[in-house]
Amino acid sequence: MTKYLLELLKKYGIDPNSLKRKIENIKNIYSDSELDKILIGESYFFRDREMWLALKEYLKRFRNRKIDFLSLGCSKGEEVYSFCFIAEELGLEYNAYGIDASIERIKQAREGIYDFWSIRKLTISELEKYFVRVNDKWKVKDTYRKKVAFETGNILELSMDDKFDIIMLRKVLIYFEPLSIEMVLNKVANILRKDGVLILGKGEYYQQLESFFEPLKFKNSIYWSKKRFSDISKKRSTHSKSSTIKIKRTKVADSENKKVKNFQPLSLEFVENLIENGKYEEALKAIDKLLEDNPISYIVWKYKAIAEMNLKKLDEAKNSLEKAVFLNPEDYELWYLDELLRK
Repeated sequence: MTKYLLELLKKYGIDPNSLKRKIENIKNIYSDSELDKILIGESYFFRDREMWLALKEYLKRFRNRKIDFLSLGCSKGEEVYSFCFIAEELGLEYNAYGIDASIERIKQAREGIYDFWSIRKLTISELEKYFVRVNDKWKVKDTYRKKVAFETGNILELSMDDKFDIIMLRKVLIYFEPLSIEMVLNKVANILRKDGVLILGKGEYYQQLESFFEPLKFKNSIYWSKKRFSDISKKRSTHSKSSTIKIKRTKVADSENKKVKNFQPLSLEFVENLIENGKYEEALKAIDKLLEDNPISYIVWKYKAIAEMNLKKLDEAKNSLEKAVFLNPEDYELWYLDELLRK
């Protein structure tokens, strides 16, 4: 079973180490449909409400032309329909698409019928506006389903001729190994229109992003736009299978022997090792370098807070933790650290 599980994860580009805390007592895995037992796929309508409010403002620029929207890893379709709710309210012309690896989730997305868990964050007025009651469940009104299409697919095997104005890829790449992340981002860049944007989850950052995109801040949200003056279609994958973020090797002039000095590999794993071995000052120096390249990585800010707490730099730790929480309030470990800091 272990061999099959590893082959299944490899097929979808998933890093087993990223799942080790999410896998408990997995049994009877015999087909790709069993991927549902491994991946959480948890979602709900208007997840991260602030992001949707910002997106609504951003969408106003499309009032004079049609917009194409794509959700990759769309789960049961909540994200796609949330977009439709806003687009209809703004009177936009649009098409909305959702792709997910799970056959069962796509089936439910097409049906548009949801239980309480998916609609739990909606107000009563929103429920009445967007849904009709079907026994003890809620069905998306036909008004919001007529311009929607859902398909089952593996993101790594994504091959589309269509171009999109907005692509959502939220809380999906967290499962992927580094090489697969680069492959996915390359594919996304090639199906994103020149002036389109990629939207990741709050606090998500990957070093590979910088090969294809540049950050675009809008209403306290971070979008990713295609890099200007770059021919992404010809870009080749150059990322190592290792998750290490390496600093470029730099030659240092030496009049006597002209030796080459190499920087030590810098990565989250390197920082973790320093912290585990009690080398907190060294960890902070490494973290400061990481933050120069990854200023919106909540994980780096979290490690900074941990190191500062151990050094009794409580004010600095509080500041670092606040930044980490702002970038990703859904990480329960941050709230645990906040509780420790208060004590």
